[in-house]
Amino acid sequence: MEQLTQILVTGATGIAGWHVANALEQRGFHALRVARRPDWTGQRLDLTDRESIERLPAYAGVVHCAGLTPRAAPSWDELCQVNVEGTVMLAEDALRRGAGFFVYLSTRGRLGRRNSASRATRLYVLSKYLAERRLRGLLRGKAPGLSLRAASLYGEHDHGSMSRLVRGIALGRFILPTVGDTPKCLLYAGTLADAIAQEVAAESPEPWRARGIADLRTYTLREIVGAIESALGRTVPRIPLSAAMISRVSVLRNLRDARSLRERSSSSPRRLRLHSRRSGAARTISFGIAVGRT
Repeated sequence: MEQLTQILVTGATGIAGWHVANALEQRGFHALRVARRPDWTGQRLDLTDRESIERLPAYAGVVHCAGLTPRAAPSWDELCQVNVEGTVMLAEDALRRGAGFFVYLSTRGRLGRRNSASRATRLYVLSKYLAERRLRGLLRGKAPGLSLRAASLYGEHDHGSMSRLVRGIALGRFILPTVGDTPKCLLYAGTLADAIAQEVAAESPEPWRARGIADLRTYTLREIVGAIESALGRTVPRIPLSAAMISRVSVLRNLRDARSLRERSSSSPRRLRLHSRRSGAARTISFGIAVGRT
């Protein structure tokens, strides 16, 4: 593919979009960074508003990293509106403009059984797969497209589950279960960005494809926690229980705390203080785990 002047990168304030935009610019492309709540380097984009999409400056290709995640516990209607319909409207706009390619960041997650994943996670995975199906039908025969089914991301600029794990360990609020340590499939966000930048720079983009992408090896929770402990210089307590058992205990405790809070708030309302999702300690994880690049 010949050098393109401007490439649209959605979700540019998230871990994936941030890494992708940087990787593209390192290869001489200009990244048009957009997000729902942009920082000073980007522009605002509302995926639920067709006019907001149509007002975007000119672009020659799309890397679509934006979307609702299970962290916010969105409803199914919200997931459909943003992750499915918003993706379709963006692809329609790309076709109208004659964009040279459309790269979609999907998920490696599976729907699973009801007791193996939260309802929010199952609905999120379903929304990503529905969007992928709609994209395949829309782009096939009209524009090159690629759906990357990525494993859980970690690395610099992370505000997600790995960041929360690092923060929990740093604050002494994490207990490591030592029973039933299941291997976890992860992906360094820099690896994802390099793969996408290589795809964008390809001279002959291929028709629609979908493929998974992850680190070359899996990690156990014990290995991940050990790497974070080494980076932070802390040690977390171990307990001979499974993660499922600890989760059940946590749910019961949260229900008890919520009931107690409702009883107190009826007589003496209080303000709840929420902790920021950002944590400088999150950056240490990328140096603590040996990464296998694809």
